[in-house]
Amino acid sequence: MEKLDVVLVGVGGYANMYANYALDNAINVVGIVDPRPEGCTRLNEFVDKGISVYYNIDDFFKEHTADLAVITTPIHCHTPNIVSALKHGTNVLAEKPLCGDEKEIEFIDAAAKKHGSFAYIGYQWSFSKSILGLKKDILSGRFGKCLSMKTLVLWPRPERYFSRSWSGKVCSDSGALIYDSIANNAAAHYLHNLLFLIGDNGKSKMPAEINAQLFRTYDIETFDTIKLDMKFDTGTVAHYIASHVTNQEVDPIFELEFEKARVYYAYKKTALSEKLMPAEYTKYDNIMALTDTNENIFYGSPFNPVEVEDKITAAIESAQAGKAFDYACGYEAAGVHTRVINYIHENITEPLDLKELASLAGYSLSRFKTKFRAETGQTPAFYISTVKIEHAKMLLLESNQSITAIAY
Repeated sequence: MEKLDVVLVGVGGYANMYANYALDNAINVVGIVDPRPEGCTRLNEFVDKGISVYYNIDDFFKEHTADLAVITTPIHCHTPNIVSALKHGTNVLAEKPLCGDEKEIEFIDAAAKKHGSFAYIGYQWSFSKSILGLKKDILSGRFGKCLSMKTLVLWPRPERYFSRSWSGKVCSDSGALIYDSIANNAAAHYLHNLLFLIGDNGKSKMPAEINAQLFRTYDIETFDTIKLDMKFDTGTVAHYIASHVTNQEVDPIFELEFEKARVYYAYKKTALSEKLMPAEYTKYDNIMALTDTNENIFYGSPFNPVEVEDKITAAIESAQAGKAFDYACGYEAAGVHTRVINYIHENITEPLDLKELASLAGYSLSRFKTKFRAETGQTPAFYISTVKIEHAKMLLLESNQSITAIAY
């Protein structure tokens, strides 16, 4: 097959992974778009190859064409870059999430359909052989009806994690929605995974009911901890718990219950994963289905050591074939996650803050924070979240309650 022309839209931060992959695998990069290209650790290698750097994607298209645009930008920049690429007949692989505002999905849809190009969204688990193999068995009816789904991920982050200009923001300075949070950024993959696994081929399923409890410890506009409960029109219930405010790191754990099987996954062996996984689960970082006939089915790890490989390979092969693969995670599948995030922000009350506690104590907010920290050595918000998370962990380790019961 002939070599594709690829433009990298964003090369700093996480986008370095795509830049490295392109250089290490002789991908034919014909341009870089980034207003701050110095964030690319190997920028000099691109420059030495004579590859030009552009401030925005429209400037690139004035001088070049491309078969594939790999877009790794802040959330609020996704839609204009995706739409511009599609309008120029260029296929797209954009990082998750699809966009900040669900209203933008119709613009992406219109551009894709009018110009005949595809837009894949980089939820890497949705491109992994293990998740796709599991989804194939689910769709075939091998396990019967899906009854429930549960996911837990605790990824502590320091305050400097939120130092990016758009981190934890509801919207950009120009008013474009971002809704950056643990559920729409770092751990978005694992919420999307629940929606993707029970959707049709290459699709995700929208919940019929959504209920969320949001908590905020850091000085951000959105939330850093979430407990999310969803119910689907099939009767399936799903529970998702994620936090950036914990003392212990817990990589993704999930359990899916079907009429004829249970599916388990834990990234590594810890006291918590041992508590949640059955005795039969001995191969960590390996998705396992345990059927009602005691058959163990192993699907492998959903993680690829080369994180971007599965998704960029699928995008390149699709562009070479001139069509989107029906199993792949496109903008329609990723759009369900965006709609869930929008629903949460539009229908749930504000995340917990400390103004009410300060008022009850008879202090101003600043005085309350100062006095509490002087007495305990911790900020009040951090203390509240830590107590809740640590209590939940204790119950998971020492009680027979389910993760769902503990979450409530």
